[in-house]
Amino acid sequence: MLANYAAAIAPGALNPVPISCHVASLYWLFKDELKRDPVLADFTGPLYNPTNVIGQMLPYGRRITKPVFGNLALTAGSVIVFVQNQQPRHSCTASTANTVVGYNQTNWFTGLGVNHGFSQHNITEIRWRGGLSNKDDVQGNQGSWCQLIAVPEVAARAIIRQLCT
Repeated sequence: MLANYAAAIAPGALNPVPISCHVASLYWLFKDELKRDPVLADFTGPLYNPTNVIGQMLPYGRRITKPVFGNLALTAGSVIVFVQNQQPRHSCTASTANTVVGYNQTNWFTGLGVNHGFSQHNITEIRWRGGLSNKDDVQGNQGSWCQLIAVPEVAARAIIRQLCT
């Protein structure tokens, strides 16, 4: 499962190389779906534009809204995408119902992220807009307002399979 894989290999495997959030998300999806590490040819070929690949997943996702009562619960393995003006600005992976893991998560959550490195965040660190209008928007890394989209693991993996096999 993507959630187990991302959480298990993330802390050390990719840290020596500064990478973007989308590259990390695609790396984990690729390895989980195709059972091998992606190579340079994969990232200069079908995964050349990581933002575009993550964007292809958005129609299969659902908007995450702030719960009226209780706590938000994610589906482990989902790809969580911060979207602004229909463009993916940040992606990470739900490793549990209340935790996300990813790379380059500085200022996307209230807790500290690591610039081009791995970090883990509890979903209580999401910065909801609040108020009556746009209450389900979340603050992005530069103060911008985004929507959160949860892409099911099966849909995200299908896109990787379609592009890379």
